[in-house]
Order: sequence, then C-alpha cells, then structure tokens
Amino acid sequence: MLSTICQRLRELGHERAYLHTSAARIATIQLYLQFGFAPVARNAEEEAAWKGILGGVSPVAPPAATAPDPLAGTK
Repeated sequence: MLSTICQRLRELGHERAYLHTSAARIATIQLYLQFGFAPVARNAEEEAAWKGILGGVSPVAPPAATAPDPLAGTK
C-alpha cells in the first residue's frame, strides 16, 4: 500500500513525501526506513530519541534536502 501511495504522489507531481509516527512504532519505523524515508530531528531531544531508535546513528537534521527521496523509485 505504501508503494501505491508513493506512486500516486509521484504521478500527481509531488517530489517529496513526509510521514509522522510515534517512536513506539518500531516496526512501522523500520518499514519507513526500508522504503527510503529518513527521520528528521528538529531539536536535541528528538535527536537523542532517534539515536536510541537507530542504534546510535544520527538522524537527518532539517532541512531534509539531503534525505533519501522515497518517491525516487516509484517513477
């Protein structure tokens, strides 16, 4: 379903997609990461939380212009 949604967004001319989720949804976060989405930490507290989730890897800092584009593979 996520693939279909991203494909439709691409067809509509969108170049980026953003998701919001809870840090407690580890399986969902893993799916989003596998699909090419990247976390964006807006402050030090969020960065610390994401480091815990990602096993010490720092999340992307805003702006997310360098984040992978999950829509890139849906052309």
